[in-house]
Amino acid sequence: RFYWREDALRALDEQVRTFSSAGAVVYLILLARKTGDASIDRLLLHPGMRADSPNQLGAFRSTDEPGREALRTLLRALARRYATRSPHGTVHGWIVGNEVNSHRWWYDLGPADLATVADAYERAVRVAHEAITAEIPAARIYLSLEHHWNCLLYTSD
Repeated sequence: RFYWREDALRALDEQVRTFSSAGAVVYLILLARKTGDASIDRLLLHPGMRADSPNQLGAFRSTDEPGREALRTLLRALARRYATRSPHGTVHGWIVGNEVNSHRWWYDLGPADLATVADAYERAVRVAHEAITAEIPAARIYLSLEHHWNCLLYTSD
């Protein structure tokens, strides 16, 4: 079972509804932020995320089926909530993570080489695509890379 923080969900509804009803095309950035609740963090955050992660943003827990299922369930519920003509507003684009090639700061999964980061991110993006397009077939799913296109920033201690 999953439960939403009602105040946070209402605040997101208000933003999405306000912008989409004004004709804006709304995009959400999907982030895995450390909550401080160990049971939630264990389920949603990559197990390699460091305790001292600078922005408290981790990679999604795409390492195993419980983590992928939690992500899938949450994203399907969000997609259902913000599907076309929803009373809560409509989301057209979904950005998975943030600047993953600077993963130490924005998608932390601990010290990792390019192949490890790409593998973890690919799994999370595939789960997101599957979950969101199950509810919104025309949804657009985006990757997030920063402007250092061909380098992986932070590879080891």
